Amino acid sequence: MREINPVFKKIDDTFTFQNYEFGSGFKELDEFLYKYASIFMKYGYSQMYILEELNKSNIIGYFTLSSSTIQWDDSLFLEKITRYIPGILLGMFAIDKRFRRKGFGSDLIKKAVSIALSVSKVIGCRCVFVDSLTNHETIKFYLNMGFDFVDKPLGRIILKKLSSNEKIDKNTIKMYFDLFKLKKK
Repeated sequence: MREINPVFKKIDDTFTFQNYEFGSGFKELDEFLYKYASIFMKYGYSQMYILEELNKSNIIGYFTLSSSTIQWDDSLFLEKITRYIPGILLGMFAIDKRFRRKGFGSDLIKKAVSIALSVSKVIGCRCVFVDSLTNHETIKFYLNMGFDFVDKPLGRIILKKLSSNEKIDKNTIKMYFDLFKLKKK
């Protein structure tokens, strides 16, 4: 049972990140929050959403969204109508170390998918894309949330290497969530 009262909100480029504590343990994700997020929002490269702890200066987690496409590939389980599949990019996604394994990551993914689904009713948007870090925990998280590998053979190779503790040459692997699954319900 969570004793934390989270507040979800969309923020803009005037948000003062320095007044908040956040530490994901991933240098790139922490640096993005404190150094680059405002610039990305200011110039229209992404929009940002945070989950903060009510009445405290803690950011529980955050994600960014922007428009994107991927090139259609035979390994996708999507019909081929066009060369490029329109979607929403879940560009940055992080949870503070203090709040992991408490369901906040799942909550934020559900929010991101919900926003993408709303967008898909206004413009063409078939999927949510993410460049997942190639570590076992992160990939399993996305798979459990309903994402799949864009390049399924490569995904299987990476999972096999992770299981046997082999070195992986790629830092990320592209995954997708098909919004059409939700539209059918």
